Amino acid sequence: MKTEKVYGEPTISGLTIDDASTRDIDDAIWVEETATAWKVTVSIADVAAFVKDGDEDDLRARVMAETRYFASGNSPMLRRDLSEGDISLWPGQKRRVLAVTIAVDKESLTNTDVTVSHEILVSLAKLTYREIPAILNGEMDPPYRAMLISAASLTRALLDKRRLDGAFVLYDLNNGWVASEEGFLRRIESHDATVGYILIQELMILANSAIARWAVDQDIPILFRNHVARAAAPDRAELQRQLGGAITAPLQGLDALRQRTHLLLDRASYGGSVLGHYGLNLPVYTHFTSPIRRYADLINHRQIRRALKDGTHFYAKDQMTVFAEHIATVMKAEDAATSRAMKEKSEQKAARAIGARQIDGLAHKDFERVTKVEARSGLDPSAAFADAFLLRTRENKTPLLAMTVVLTQAPMTDAWRPMRAAIIAALAQRPEDAVSALAQAASLDPRWTVPQYELTSTAPGTVPVFEVVASVSIDGVVWTGKASAKQKKRAEQLATVAILANMAGVPVPQADMERPPVSPTAPVPVAAPVPTLNPSKDPISTLQEWCQIENVMPSYTFEVSGPPHIPVMLCACKVRELIVHARAGSKIDAKRGAAIEMIRVLGDGR
Repeated sequence: MKTEKVYGEPTISGLTIDDASTRDIDDAIWVEETATAWKVTVSIADVAAFVKDGDEDDLRARVMAETRYFASGNSPMLRRDLSEGDISLWPGQKRRVLAVTIAVDKESLTNTDVTVSHEILVSLAKLTYREIPAILNGEMDPPYRAMLISAASLTRALLDKRRLDGAFVLYDLNNGWVASEEGFLRRIESHDATVGYILIQELMILANSAIARWAVDQDIPILFRNHVARAAAPDRAELQRQLGGAITAPLQGLDALRQRTHLLLDRASYGGSVLGHYGLNLPVYTHFTSPIRRYADLINHRQIRRALKDGTHFYAKDQMTVFAEHIATVMKAEDAATSRAMKEKSEQKAARAIGARQIDGLAHKDFERVTKVEARSGLDPSAAFADAFLLRTRENKTPLLAMTVVLTQAPMTDAWRPMRAAIIAALAQRPEDAVSALAQAASLDPRWTVPQYELTSTAPGTVPVFEVVASVSIDGVVWTGKASAKQKKRAEQLATVAILANMAGVPVPQADMERPPVSPTAPVPVAAPVPTLNPSKDPISTLQEWCQIENVMPSYTFEVSGPPHIPVMLCACKVRELIVHARAGSKIDAKRGAAIEMIRVLGDGR
């Protein structure tokens, strides 16, 4: 294969930030700051200069569609001597790059100018995510520290703007939780790496969105990255609120939210037309920043290189649809093969745990696997499993998926009845999880339909009561549930609990369901219940509602510490004479943390 030599002097500055083990380095960054704007340059390895359409390397990349990563290593889309050698952006080496340079206005945080060009890059350094906090805090002082401080300031502003604009944004510097571009929650292996990860994530989103808009303006056919929500997805603001509260909710609440987001949000896909990106809340988006690892990015690079050369297109517009369908087919087959392999491995591991009666201390995922093996065996549950399941459920530690599997897939025998009854009792306390359980059931079995809700009556009065009948069809058999509450949404959730109770053949624990309101003509004083954390409800709202019943008001005060580019907010929450504190990277997260701490203190006894 003939490759183009790199001549000329470097024309652009940059450095790379990756995992310590990364060798296929395809993006470099540089940020310059003025009084009114940031100038951001994202340089991407010019893979299309080396991998020609139809050559041996291209055919390999087309078949694989992307680099595949495993627990110990990877299977690269391009051969290693190319992906980790000749085109990888190693420091001190001249490399061809496609650079997108973006001017970001400081006041509006909008792109005021975007240019795309061929450049020569010599990267100044290969940094790791874990090194970034030490550099920003002054523990390390390389010559490019000021640049990184400007980059951190910009990316923090971009992150906050995306959150305010309605994108699904989450980052937790303490525990390493972040949200992917699709809104799915994931955990960074090292908490120290979170700041660096967010810095690169925001600059890559900025570059990808800028390239997408630029391509539309230039009328260049490319592969767009589209993301569409499912019909059952809640209001964007509601899901964003749940994401915002996830990092301060109990761990089991976070697991439940992760399951709900995977149920409600589809994976993003490629297409030749613009459909928008729901998770990022952007009208147009693409993938451009990783051509060493993704074939879609390589296709886009070829289109952009040809447009820069003579204003024509390397591929026709209808070929974009062909490429998108091919990549989707490859990824679907790969996902299916991975799923089969993981299922076999999980079932073997679960069987060993059951045989050894080592169930009590299993992690959530492992307990889900054990539950599937037990429920789908067609037999009565083992004594060790039944005991562990009941204990976890009483302690609010049973994964929602495990509950769904027992309710919908375990044999309808007396031996399983105590577990079903325990699940219904738990869902009566958290009826919002019952809605997620039905959604999970539908994803596990295509015979299930989406539940329907009918408002049958609204009782008049100072405090209205909504009565709802819910129904779901399973293979032509219709199951119904009925409930009433002071809020329509709550009535729908409780009616869903009633459906599951009817299907499970156990009574609905009425004492735990919504009680009818006291008649306004005969008021009866009722003490406010002790506030409890609810993973699907904002803790600030939970505390506020409790305080209103108690006729007190919470107050919040804030103090700021730390360097300007990584501020730490300390929030003090006061209710009556109680004062609690919480720290976080933003004001709203510190306020949520303080509200949660106050709820926990109040829950210990007033």
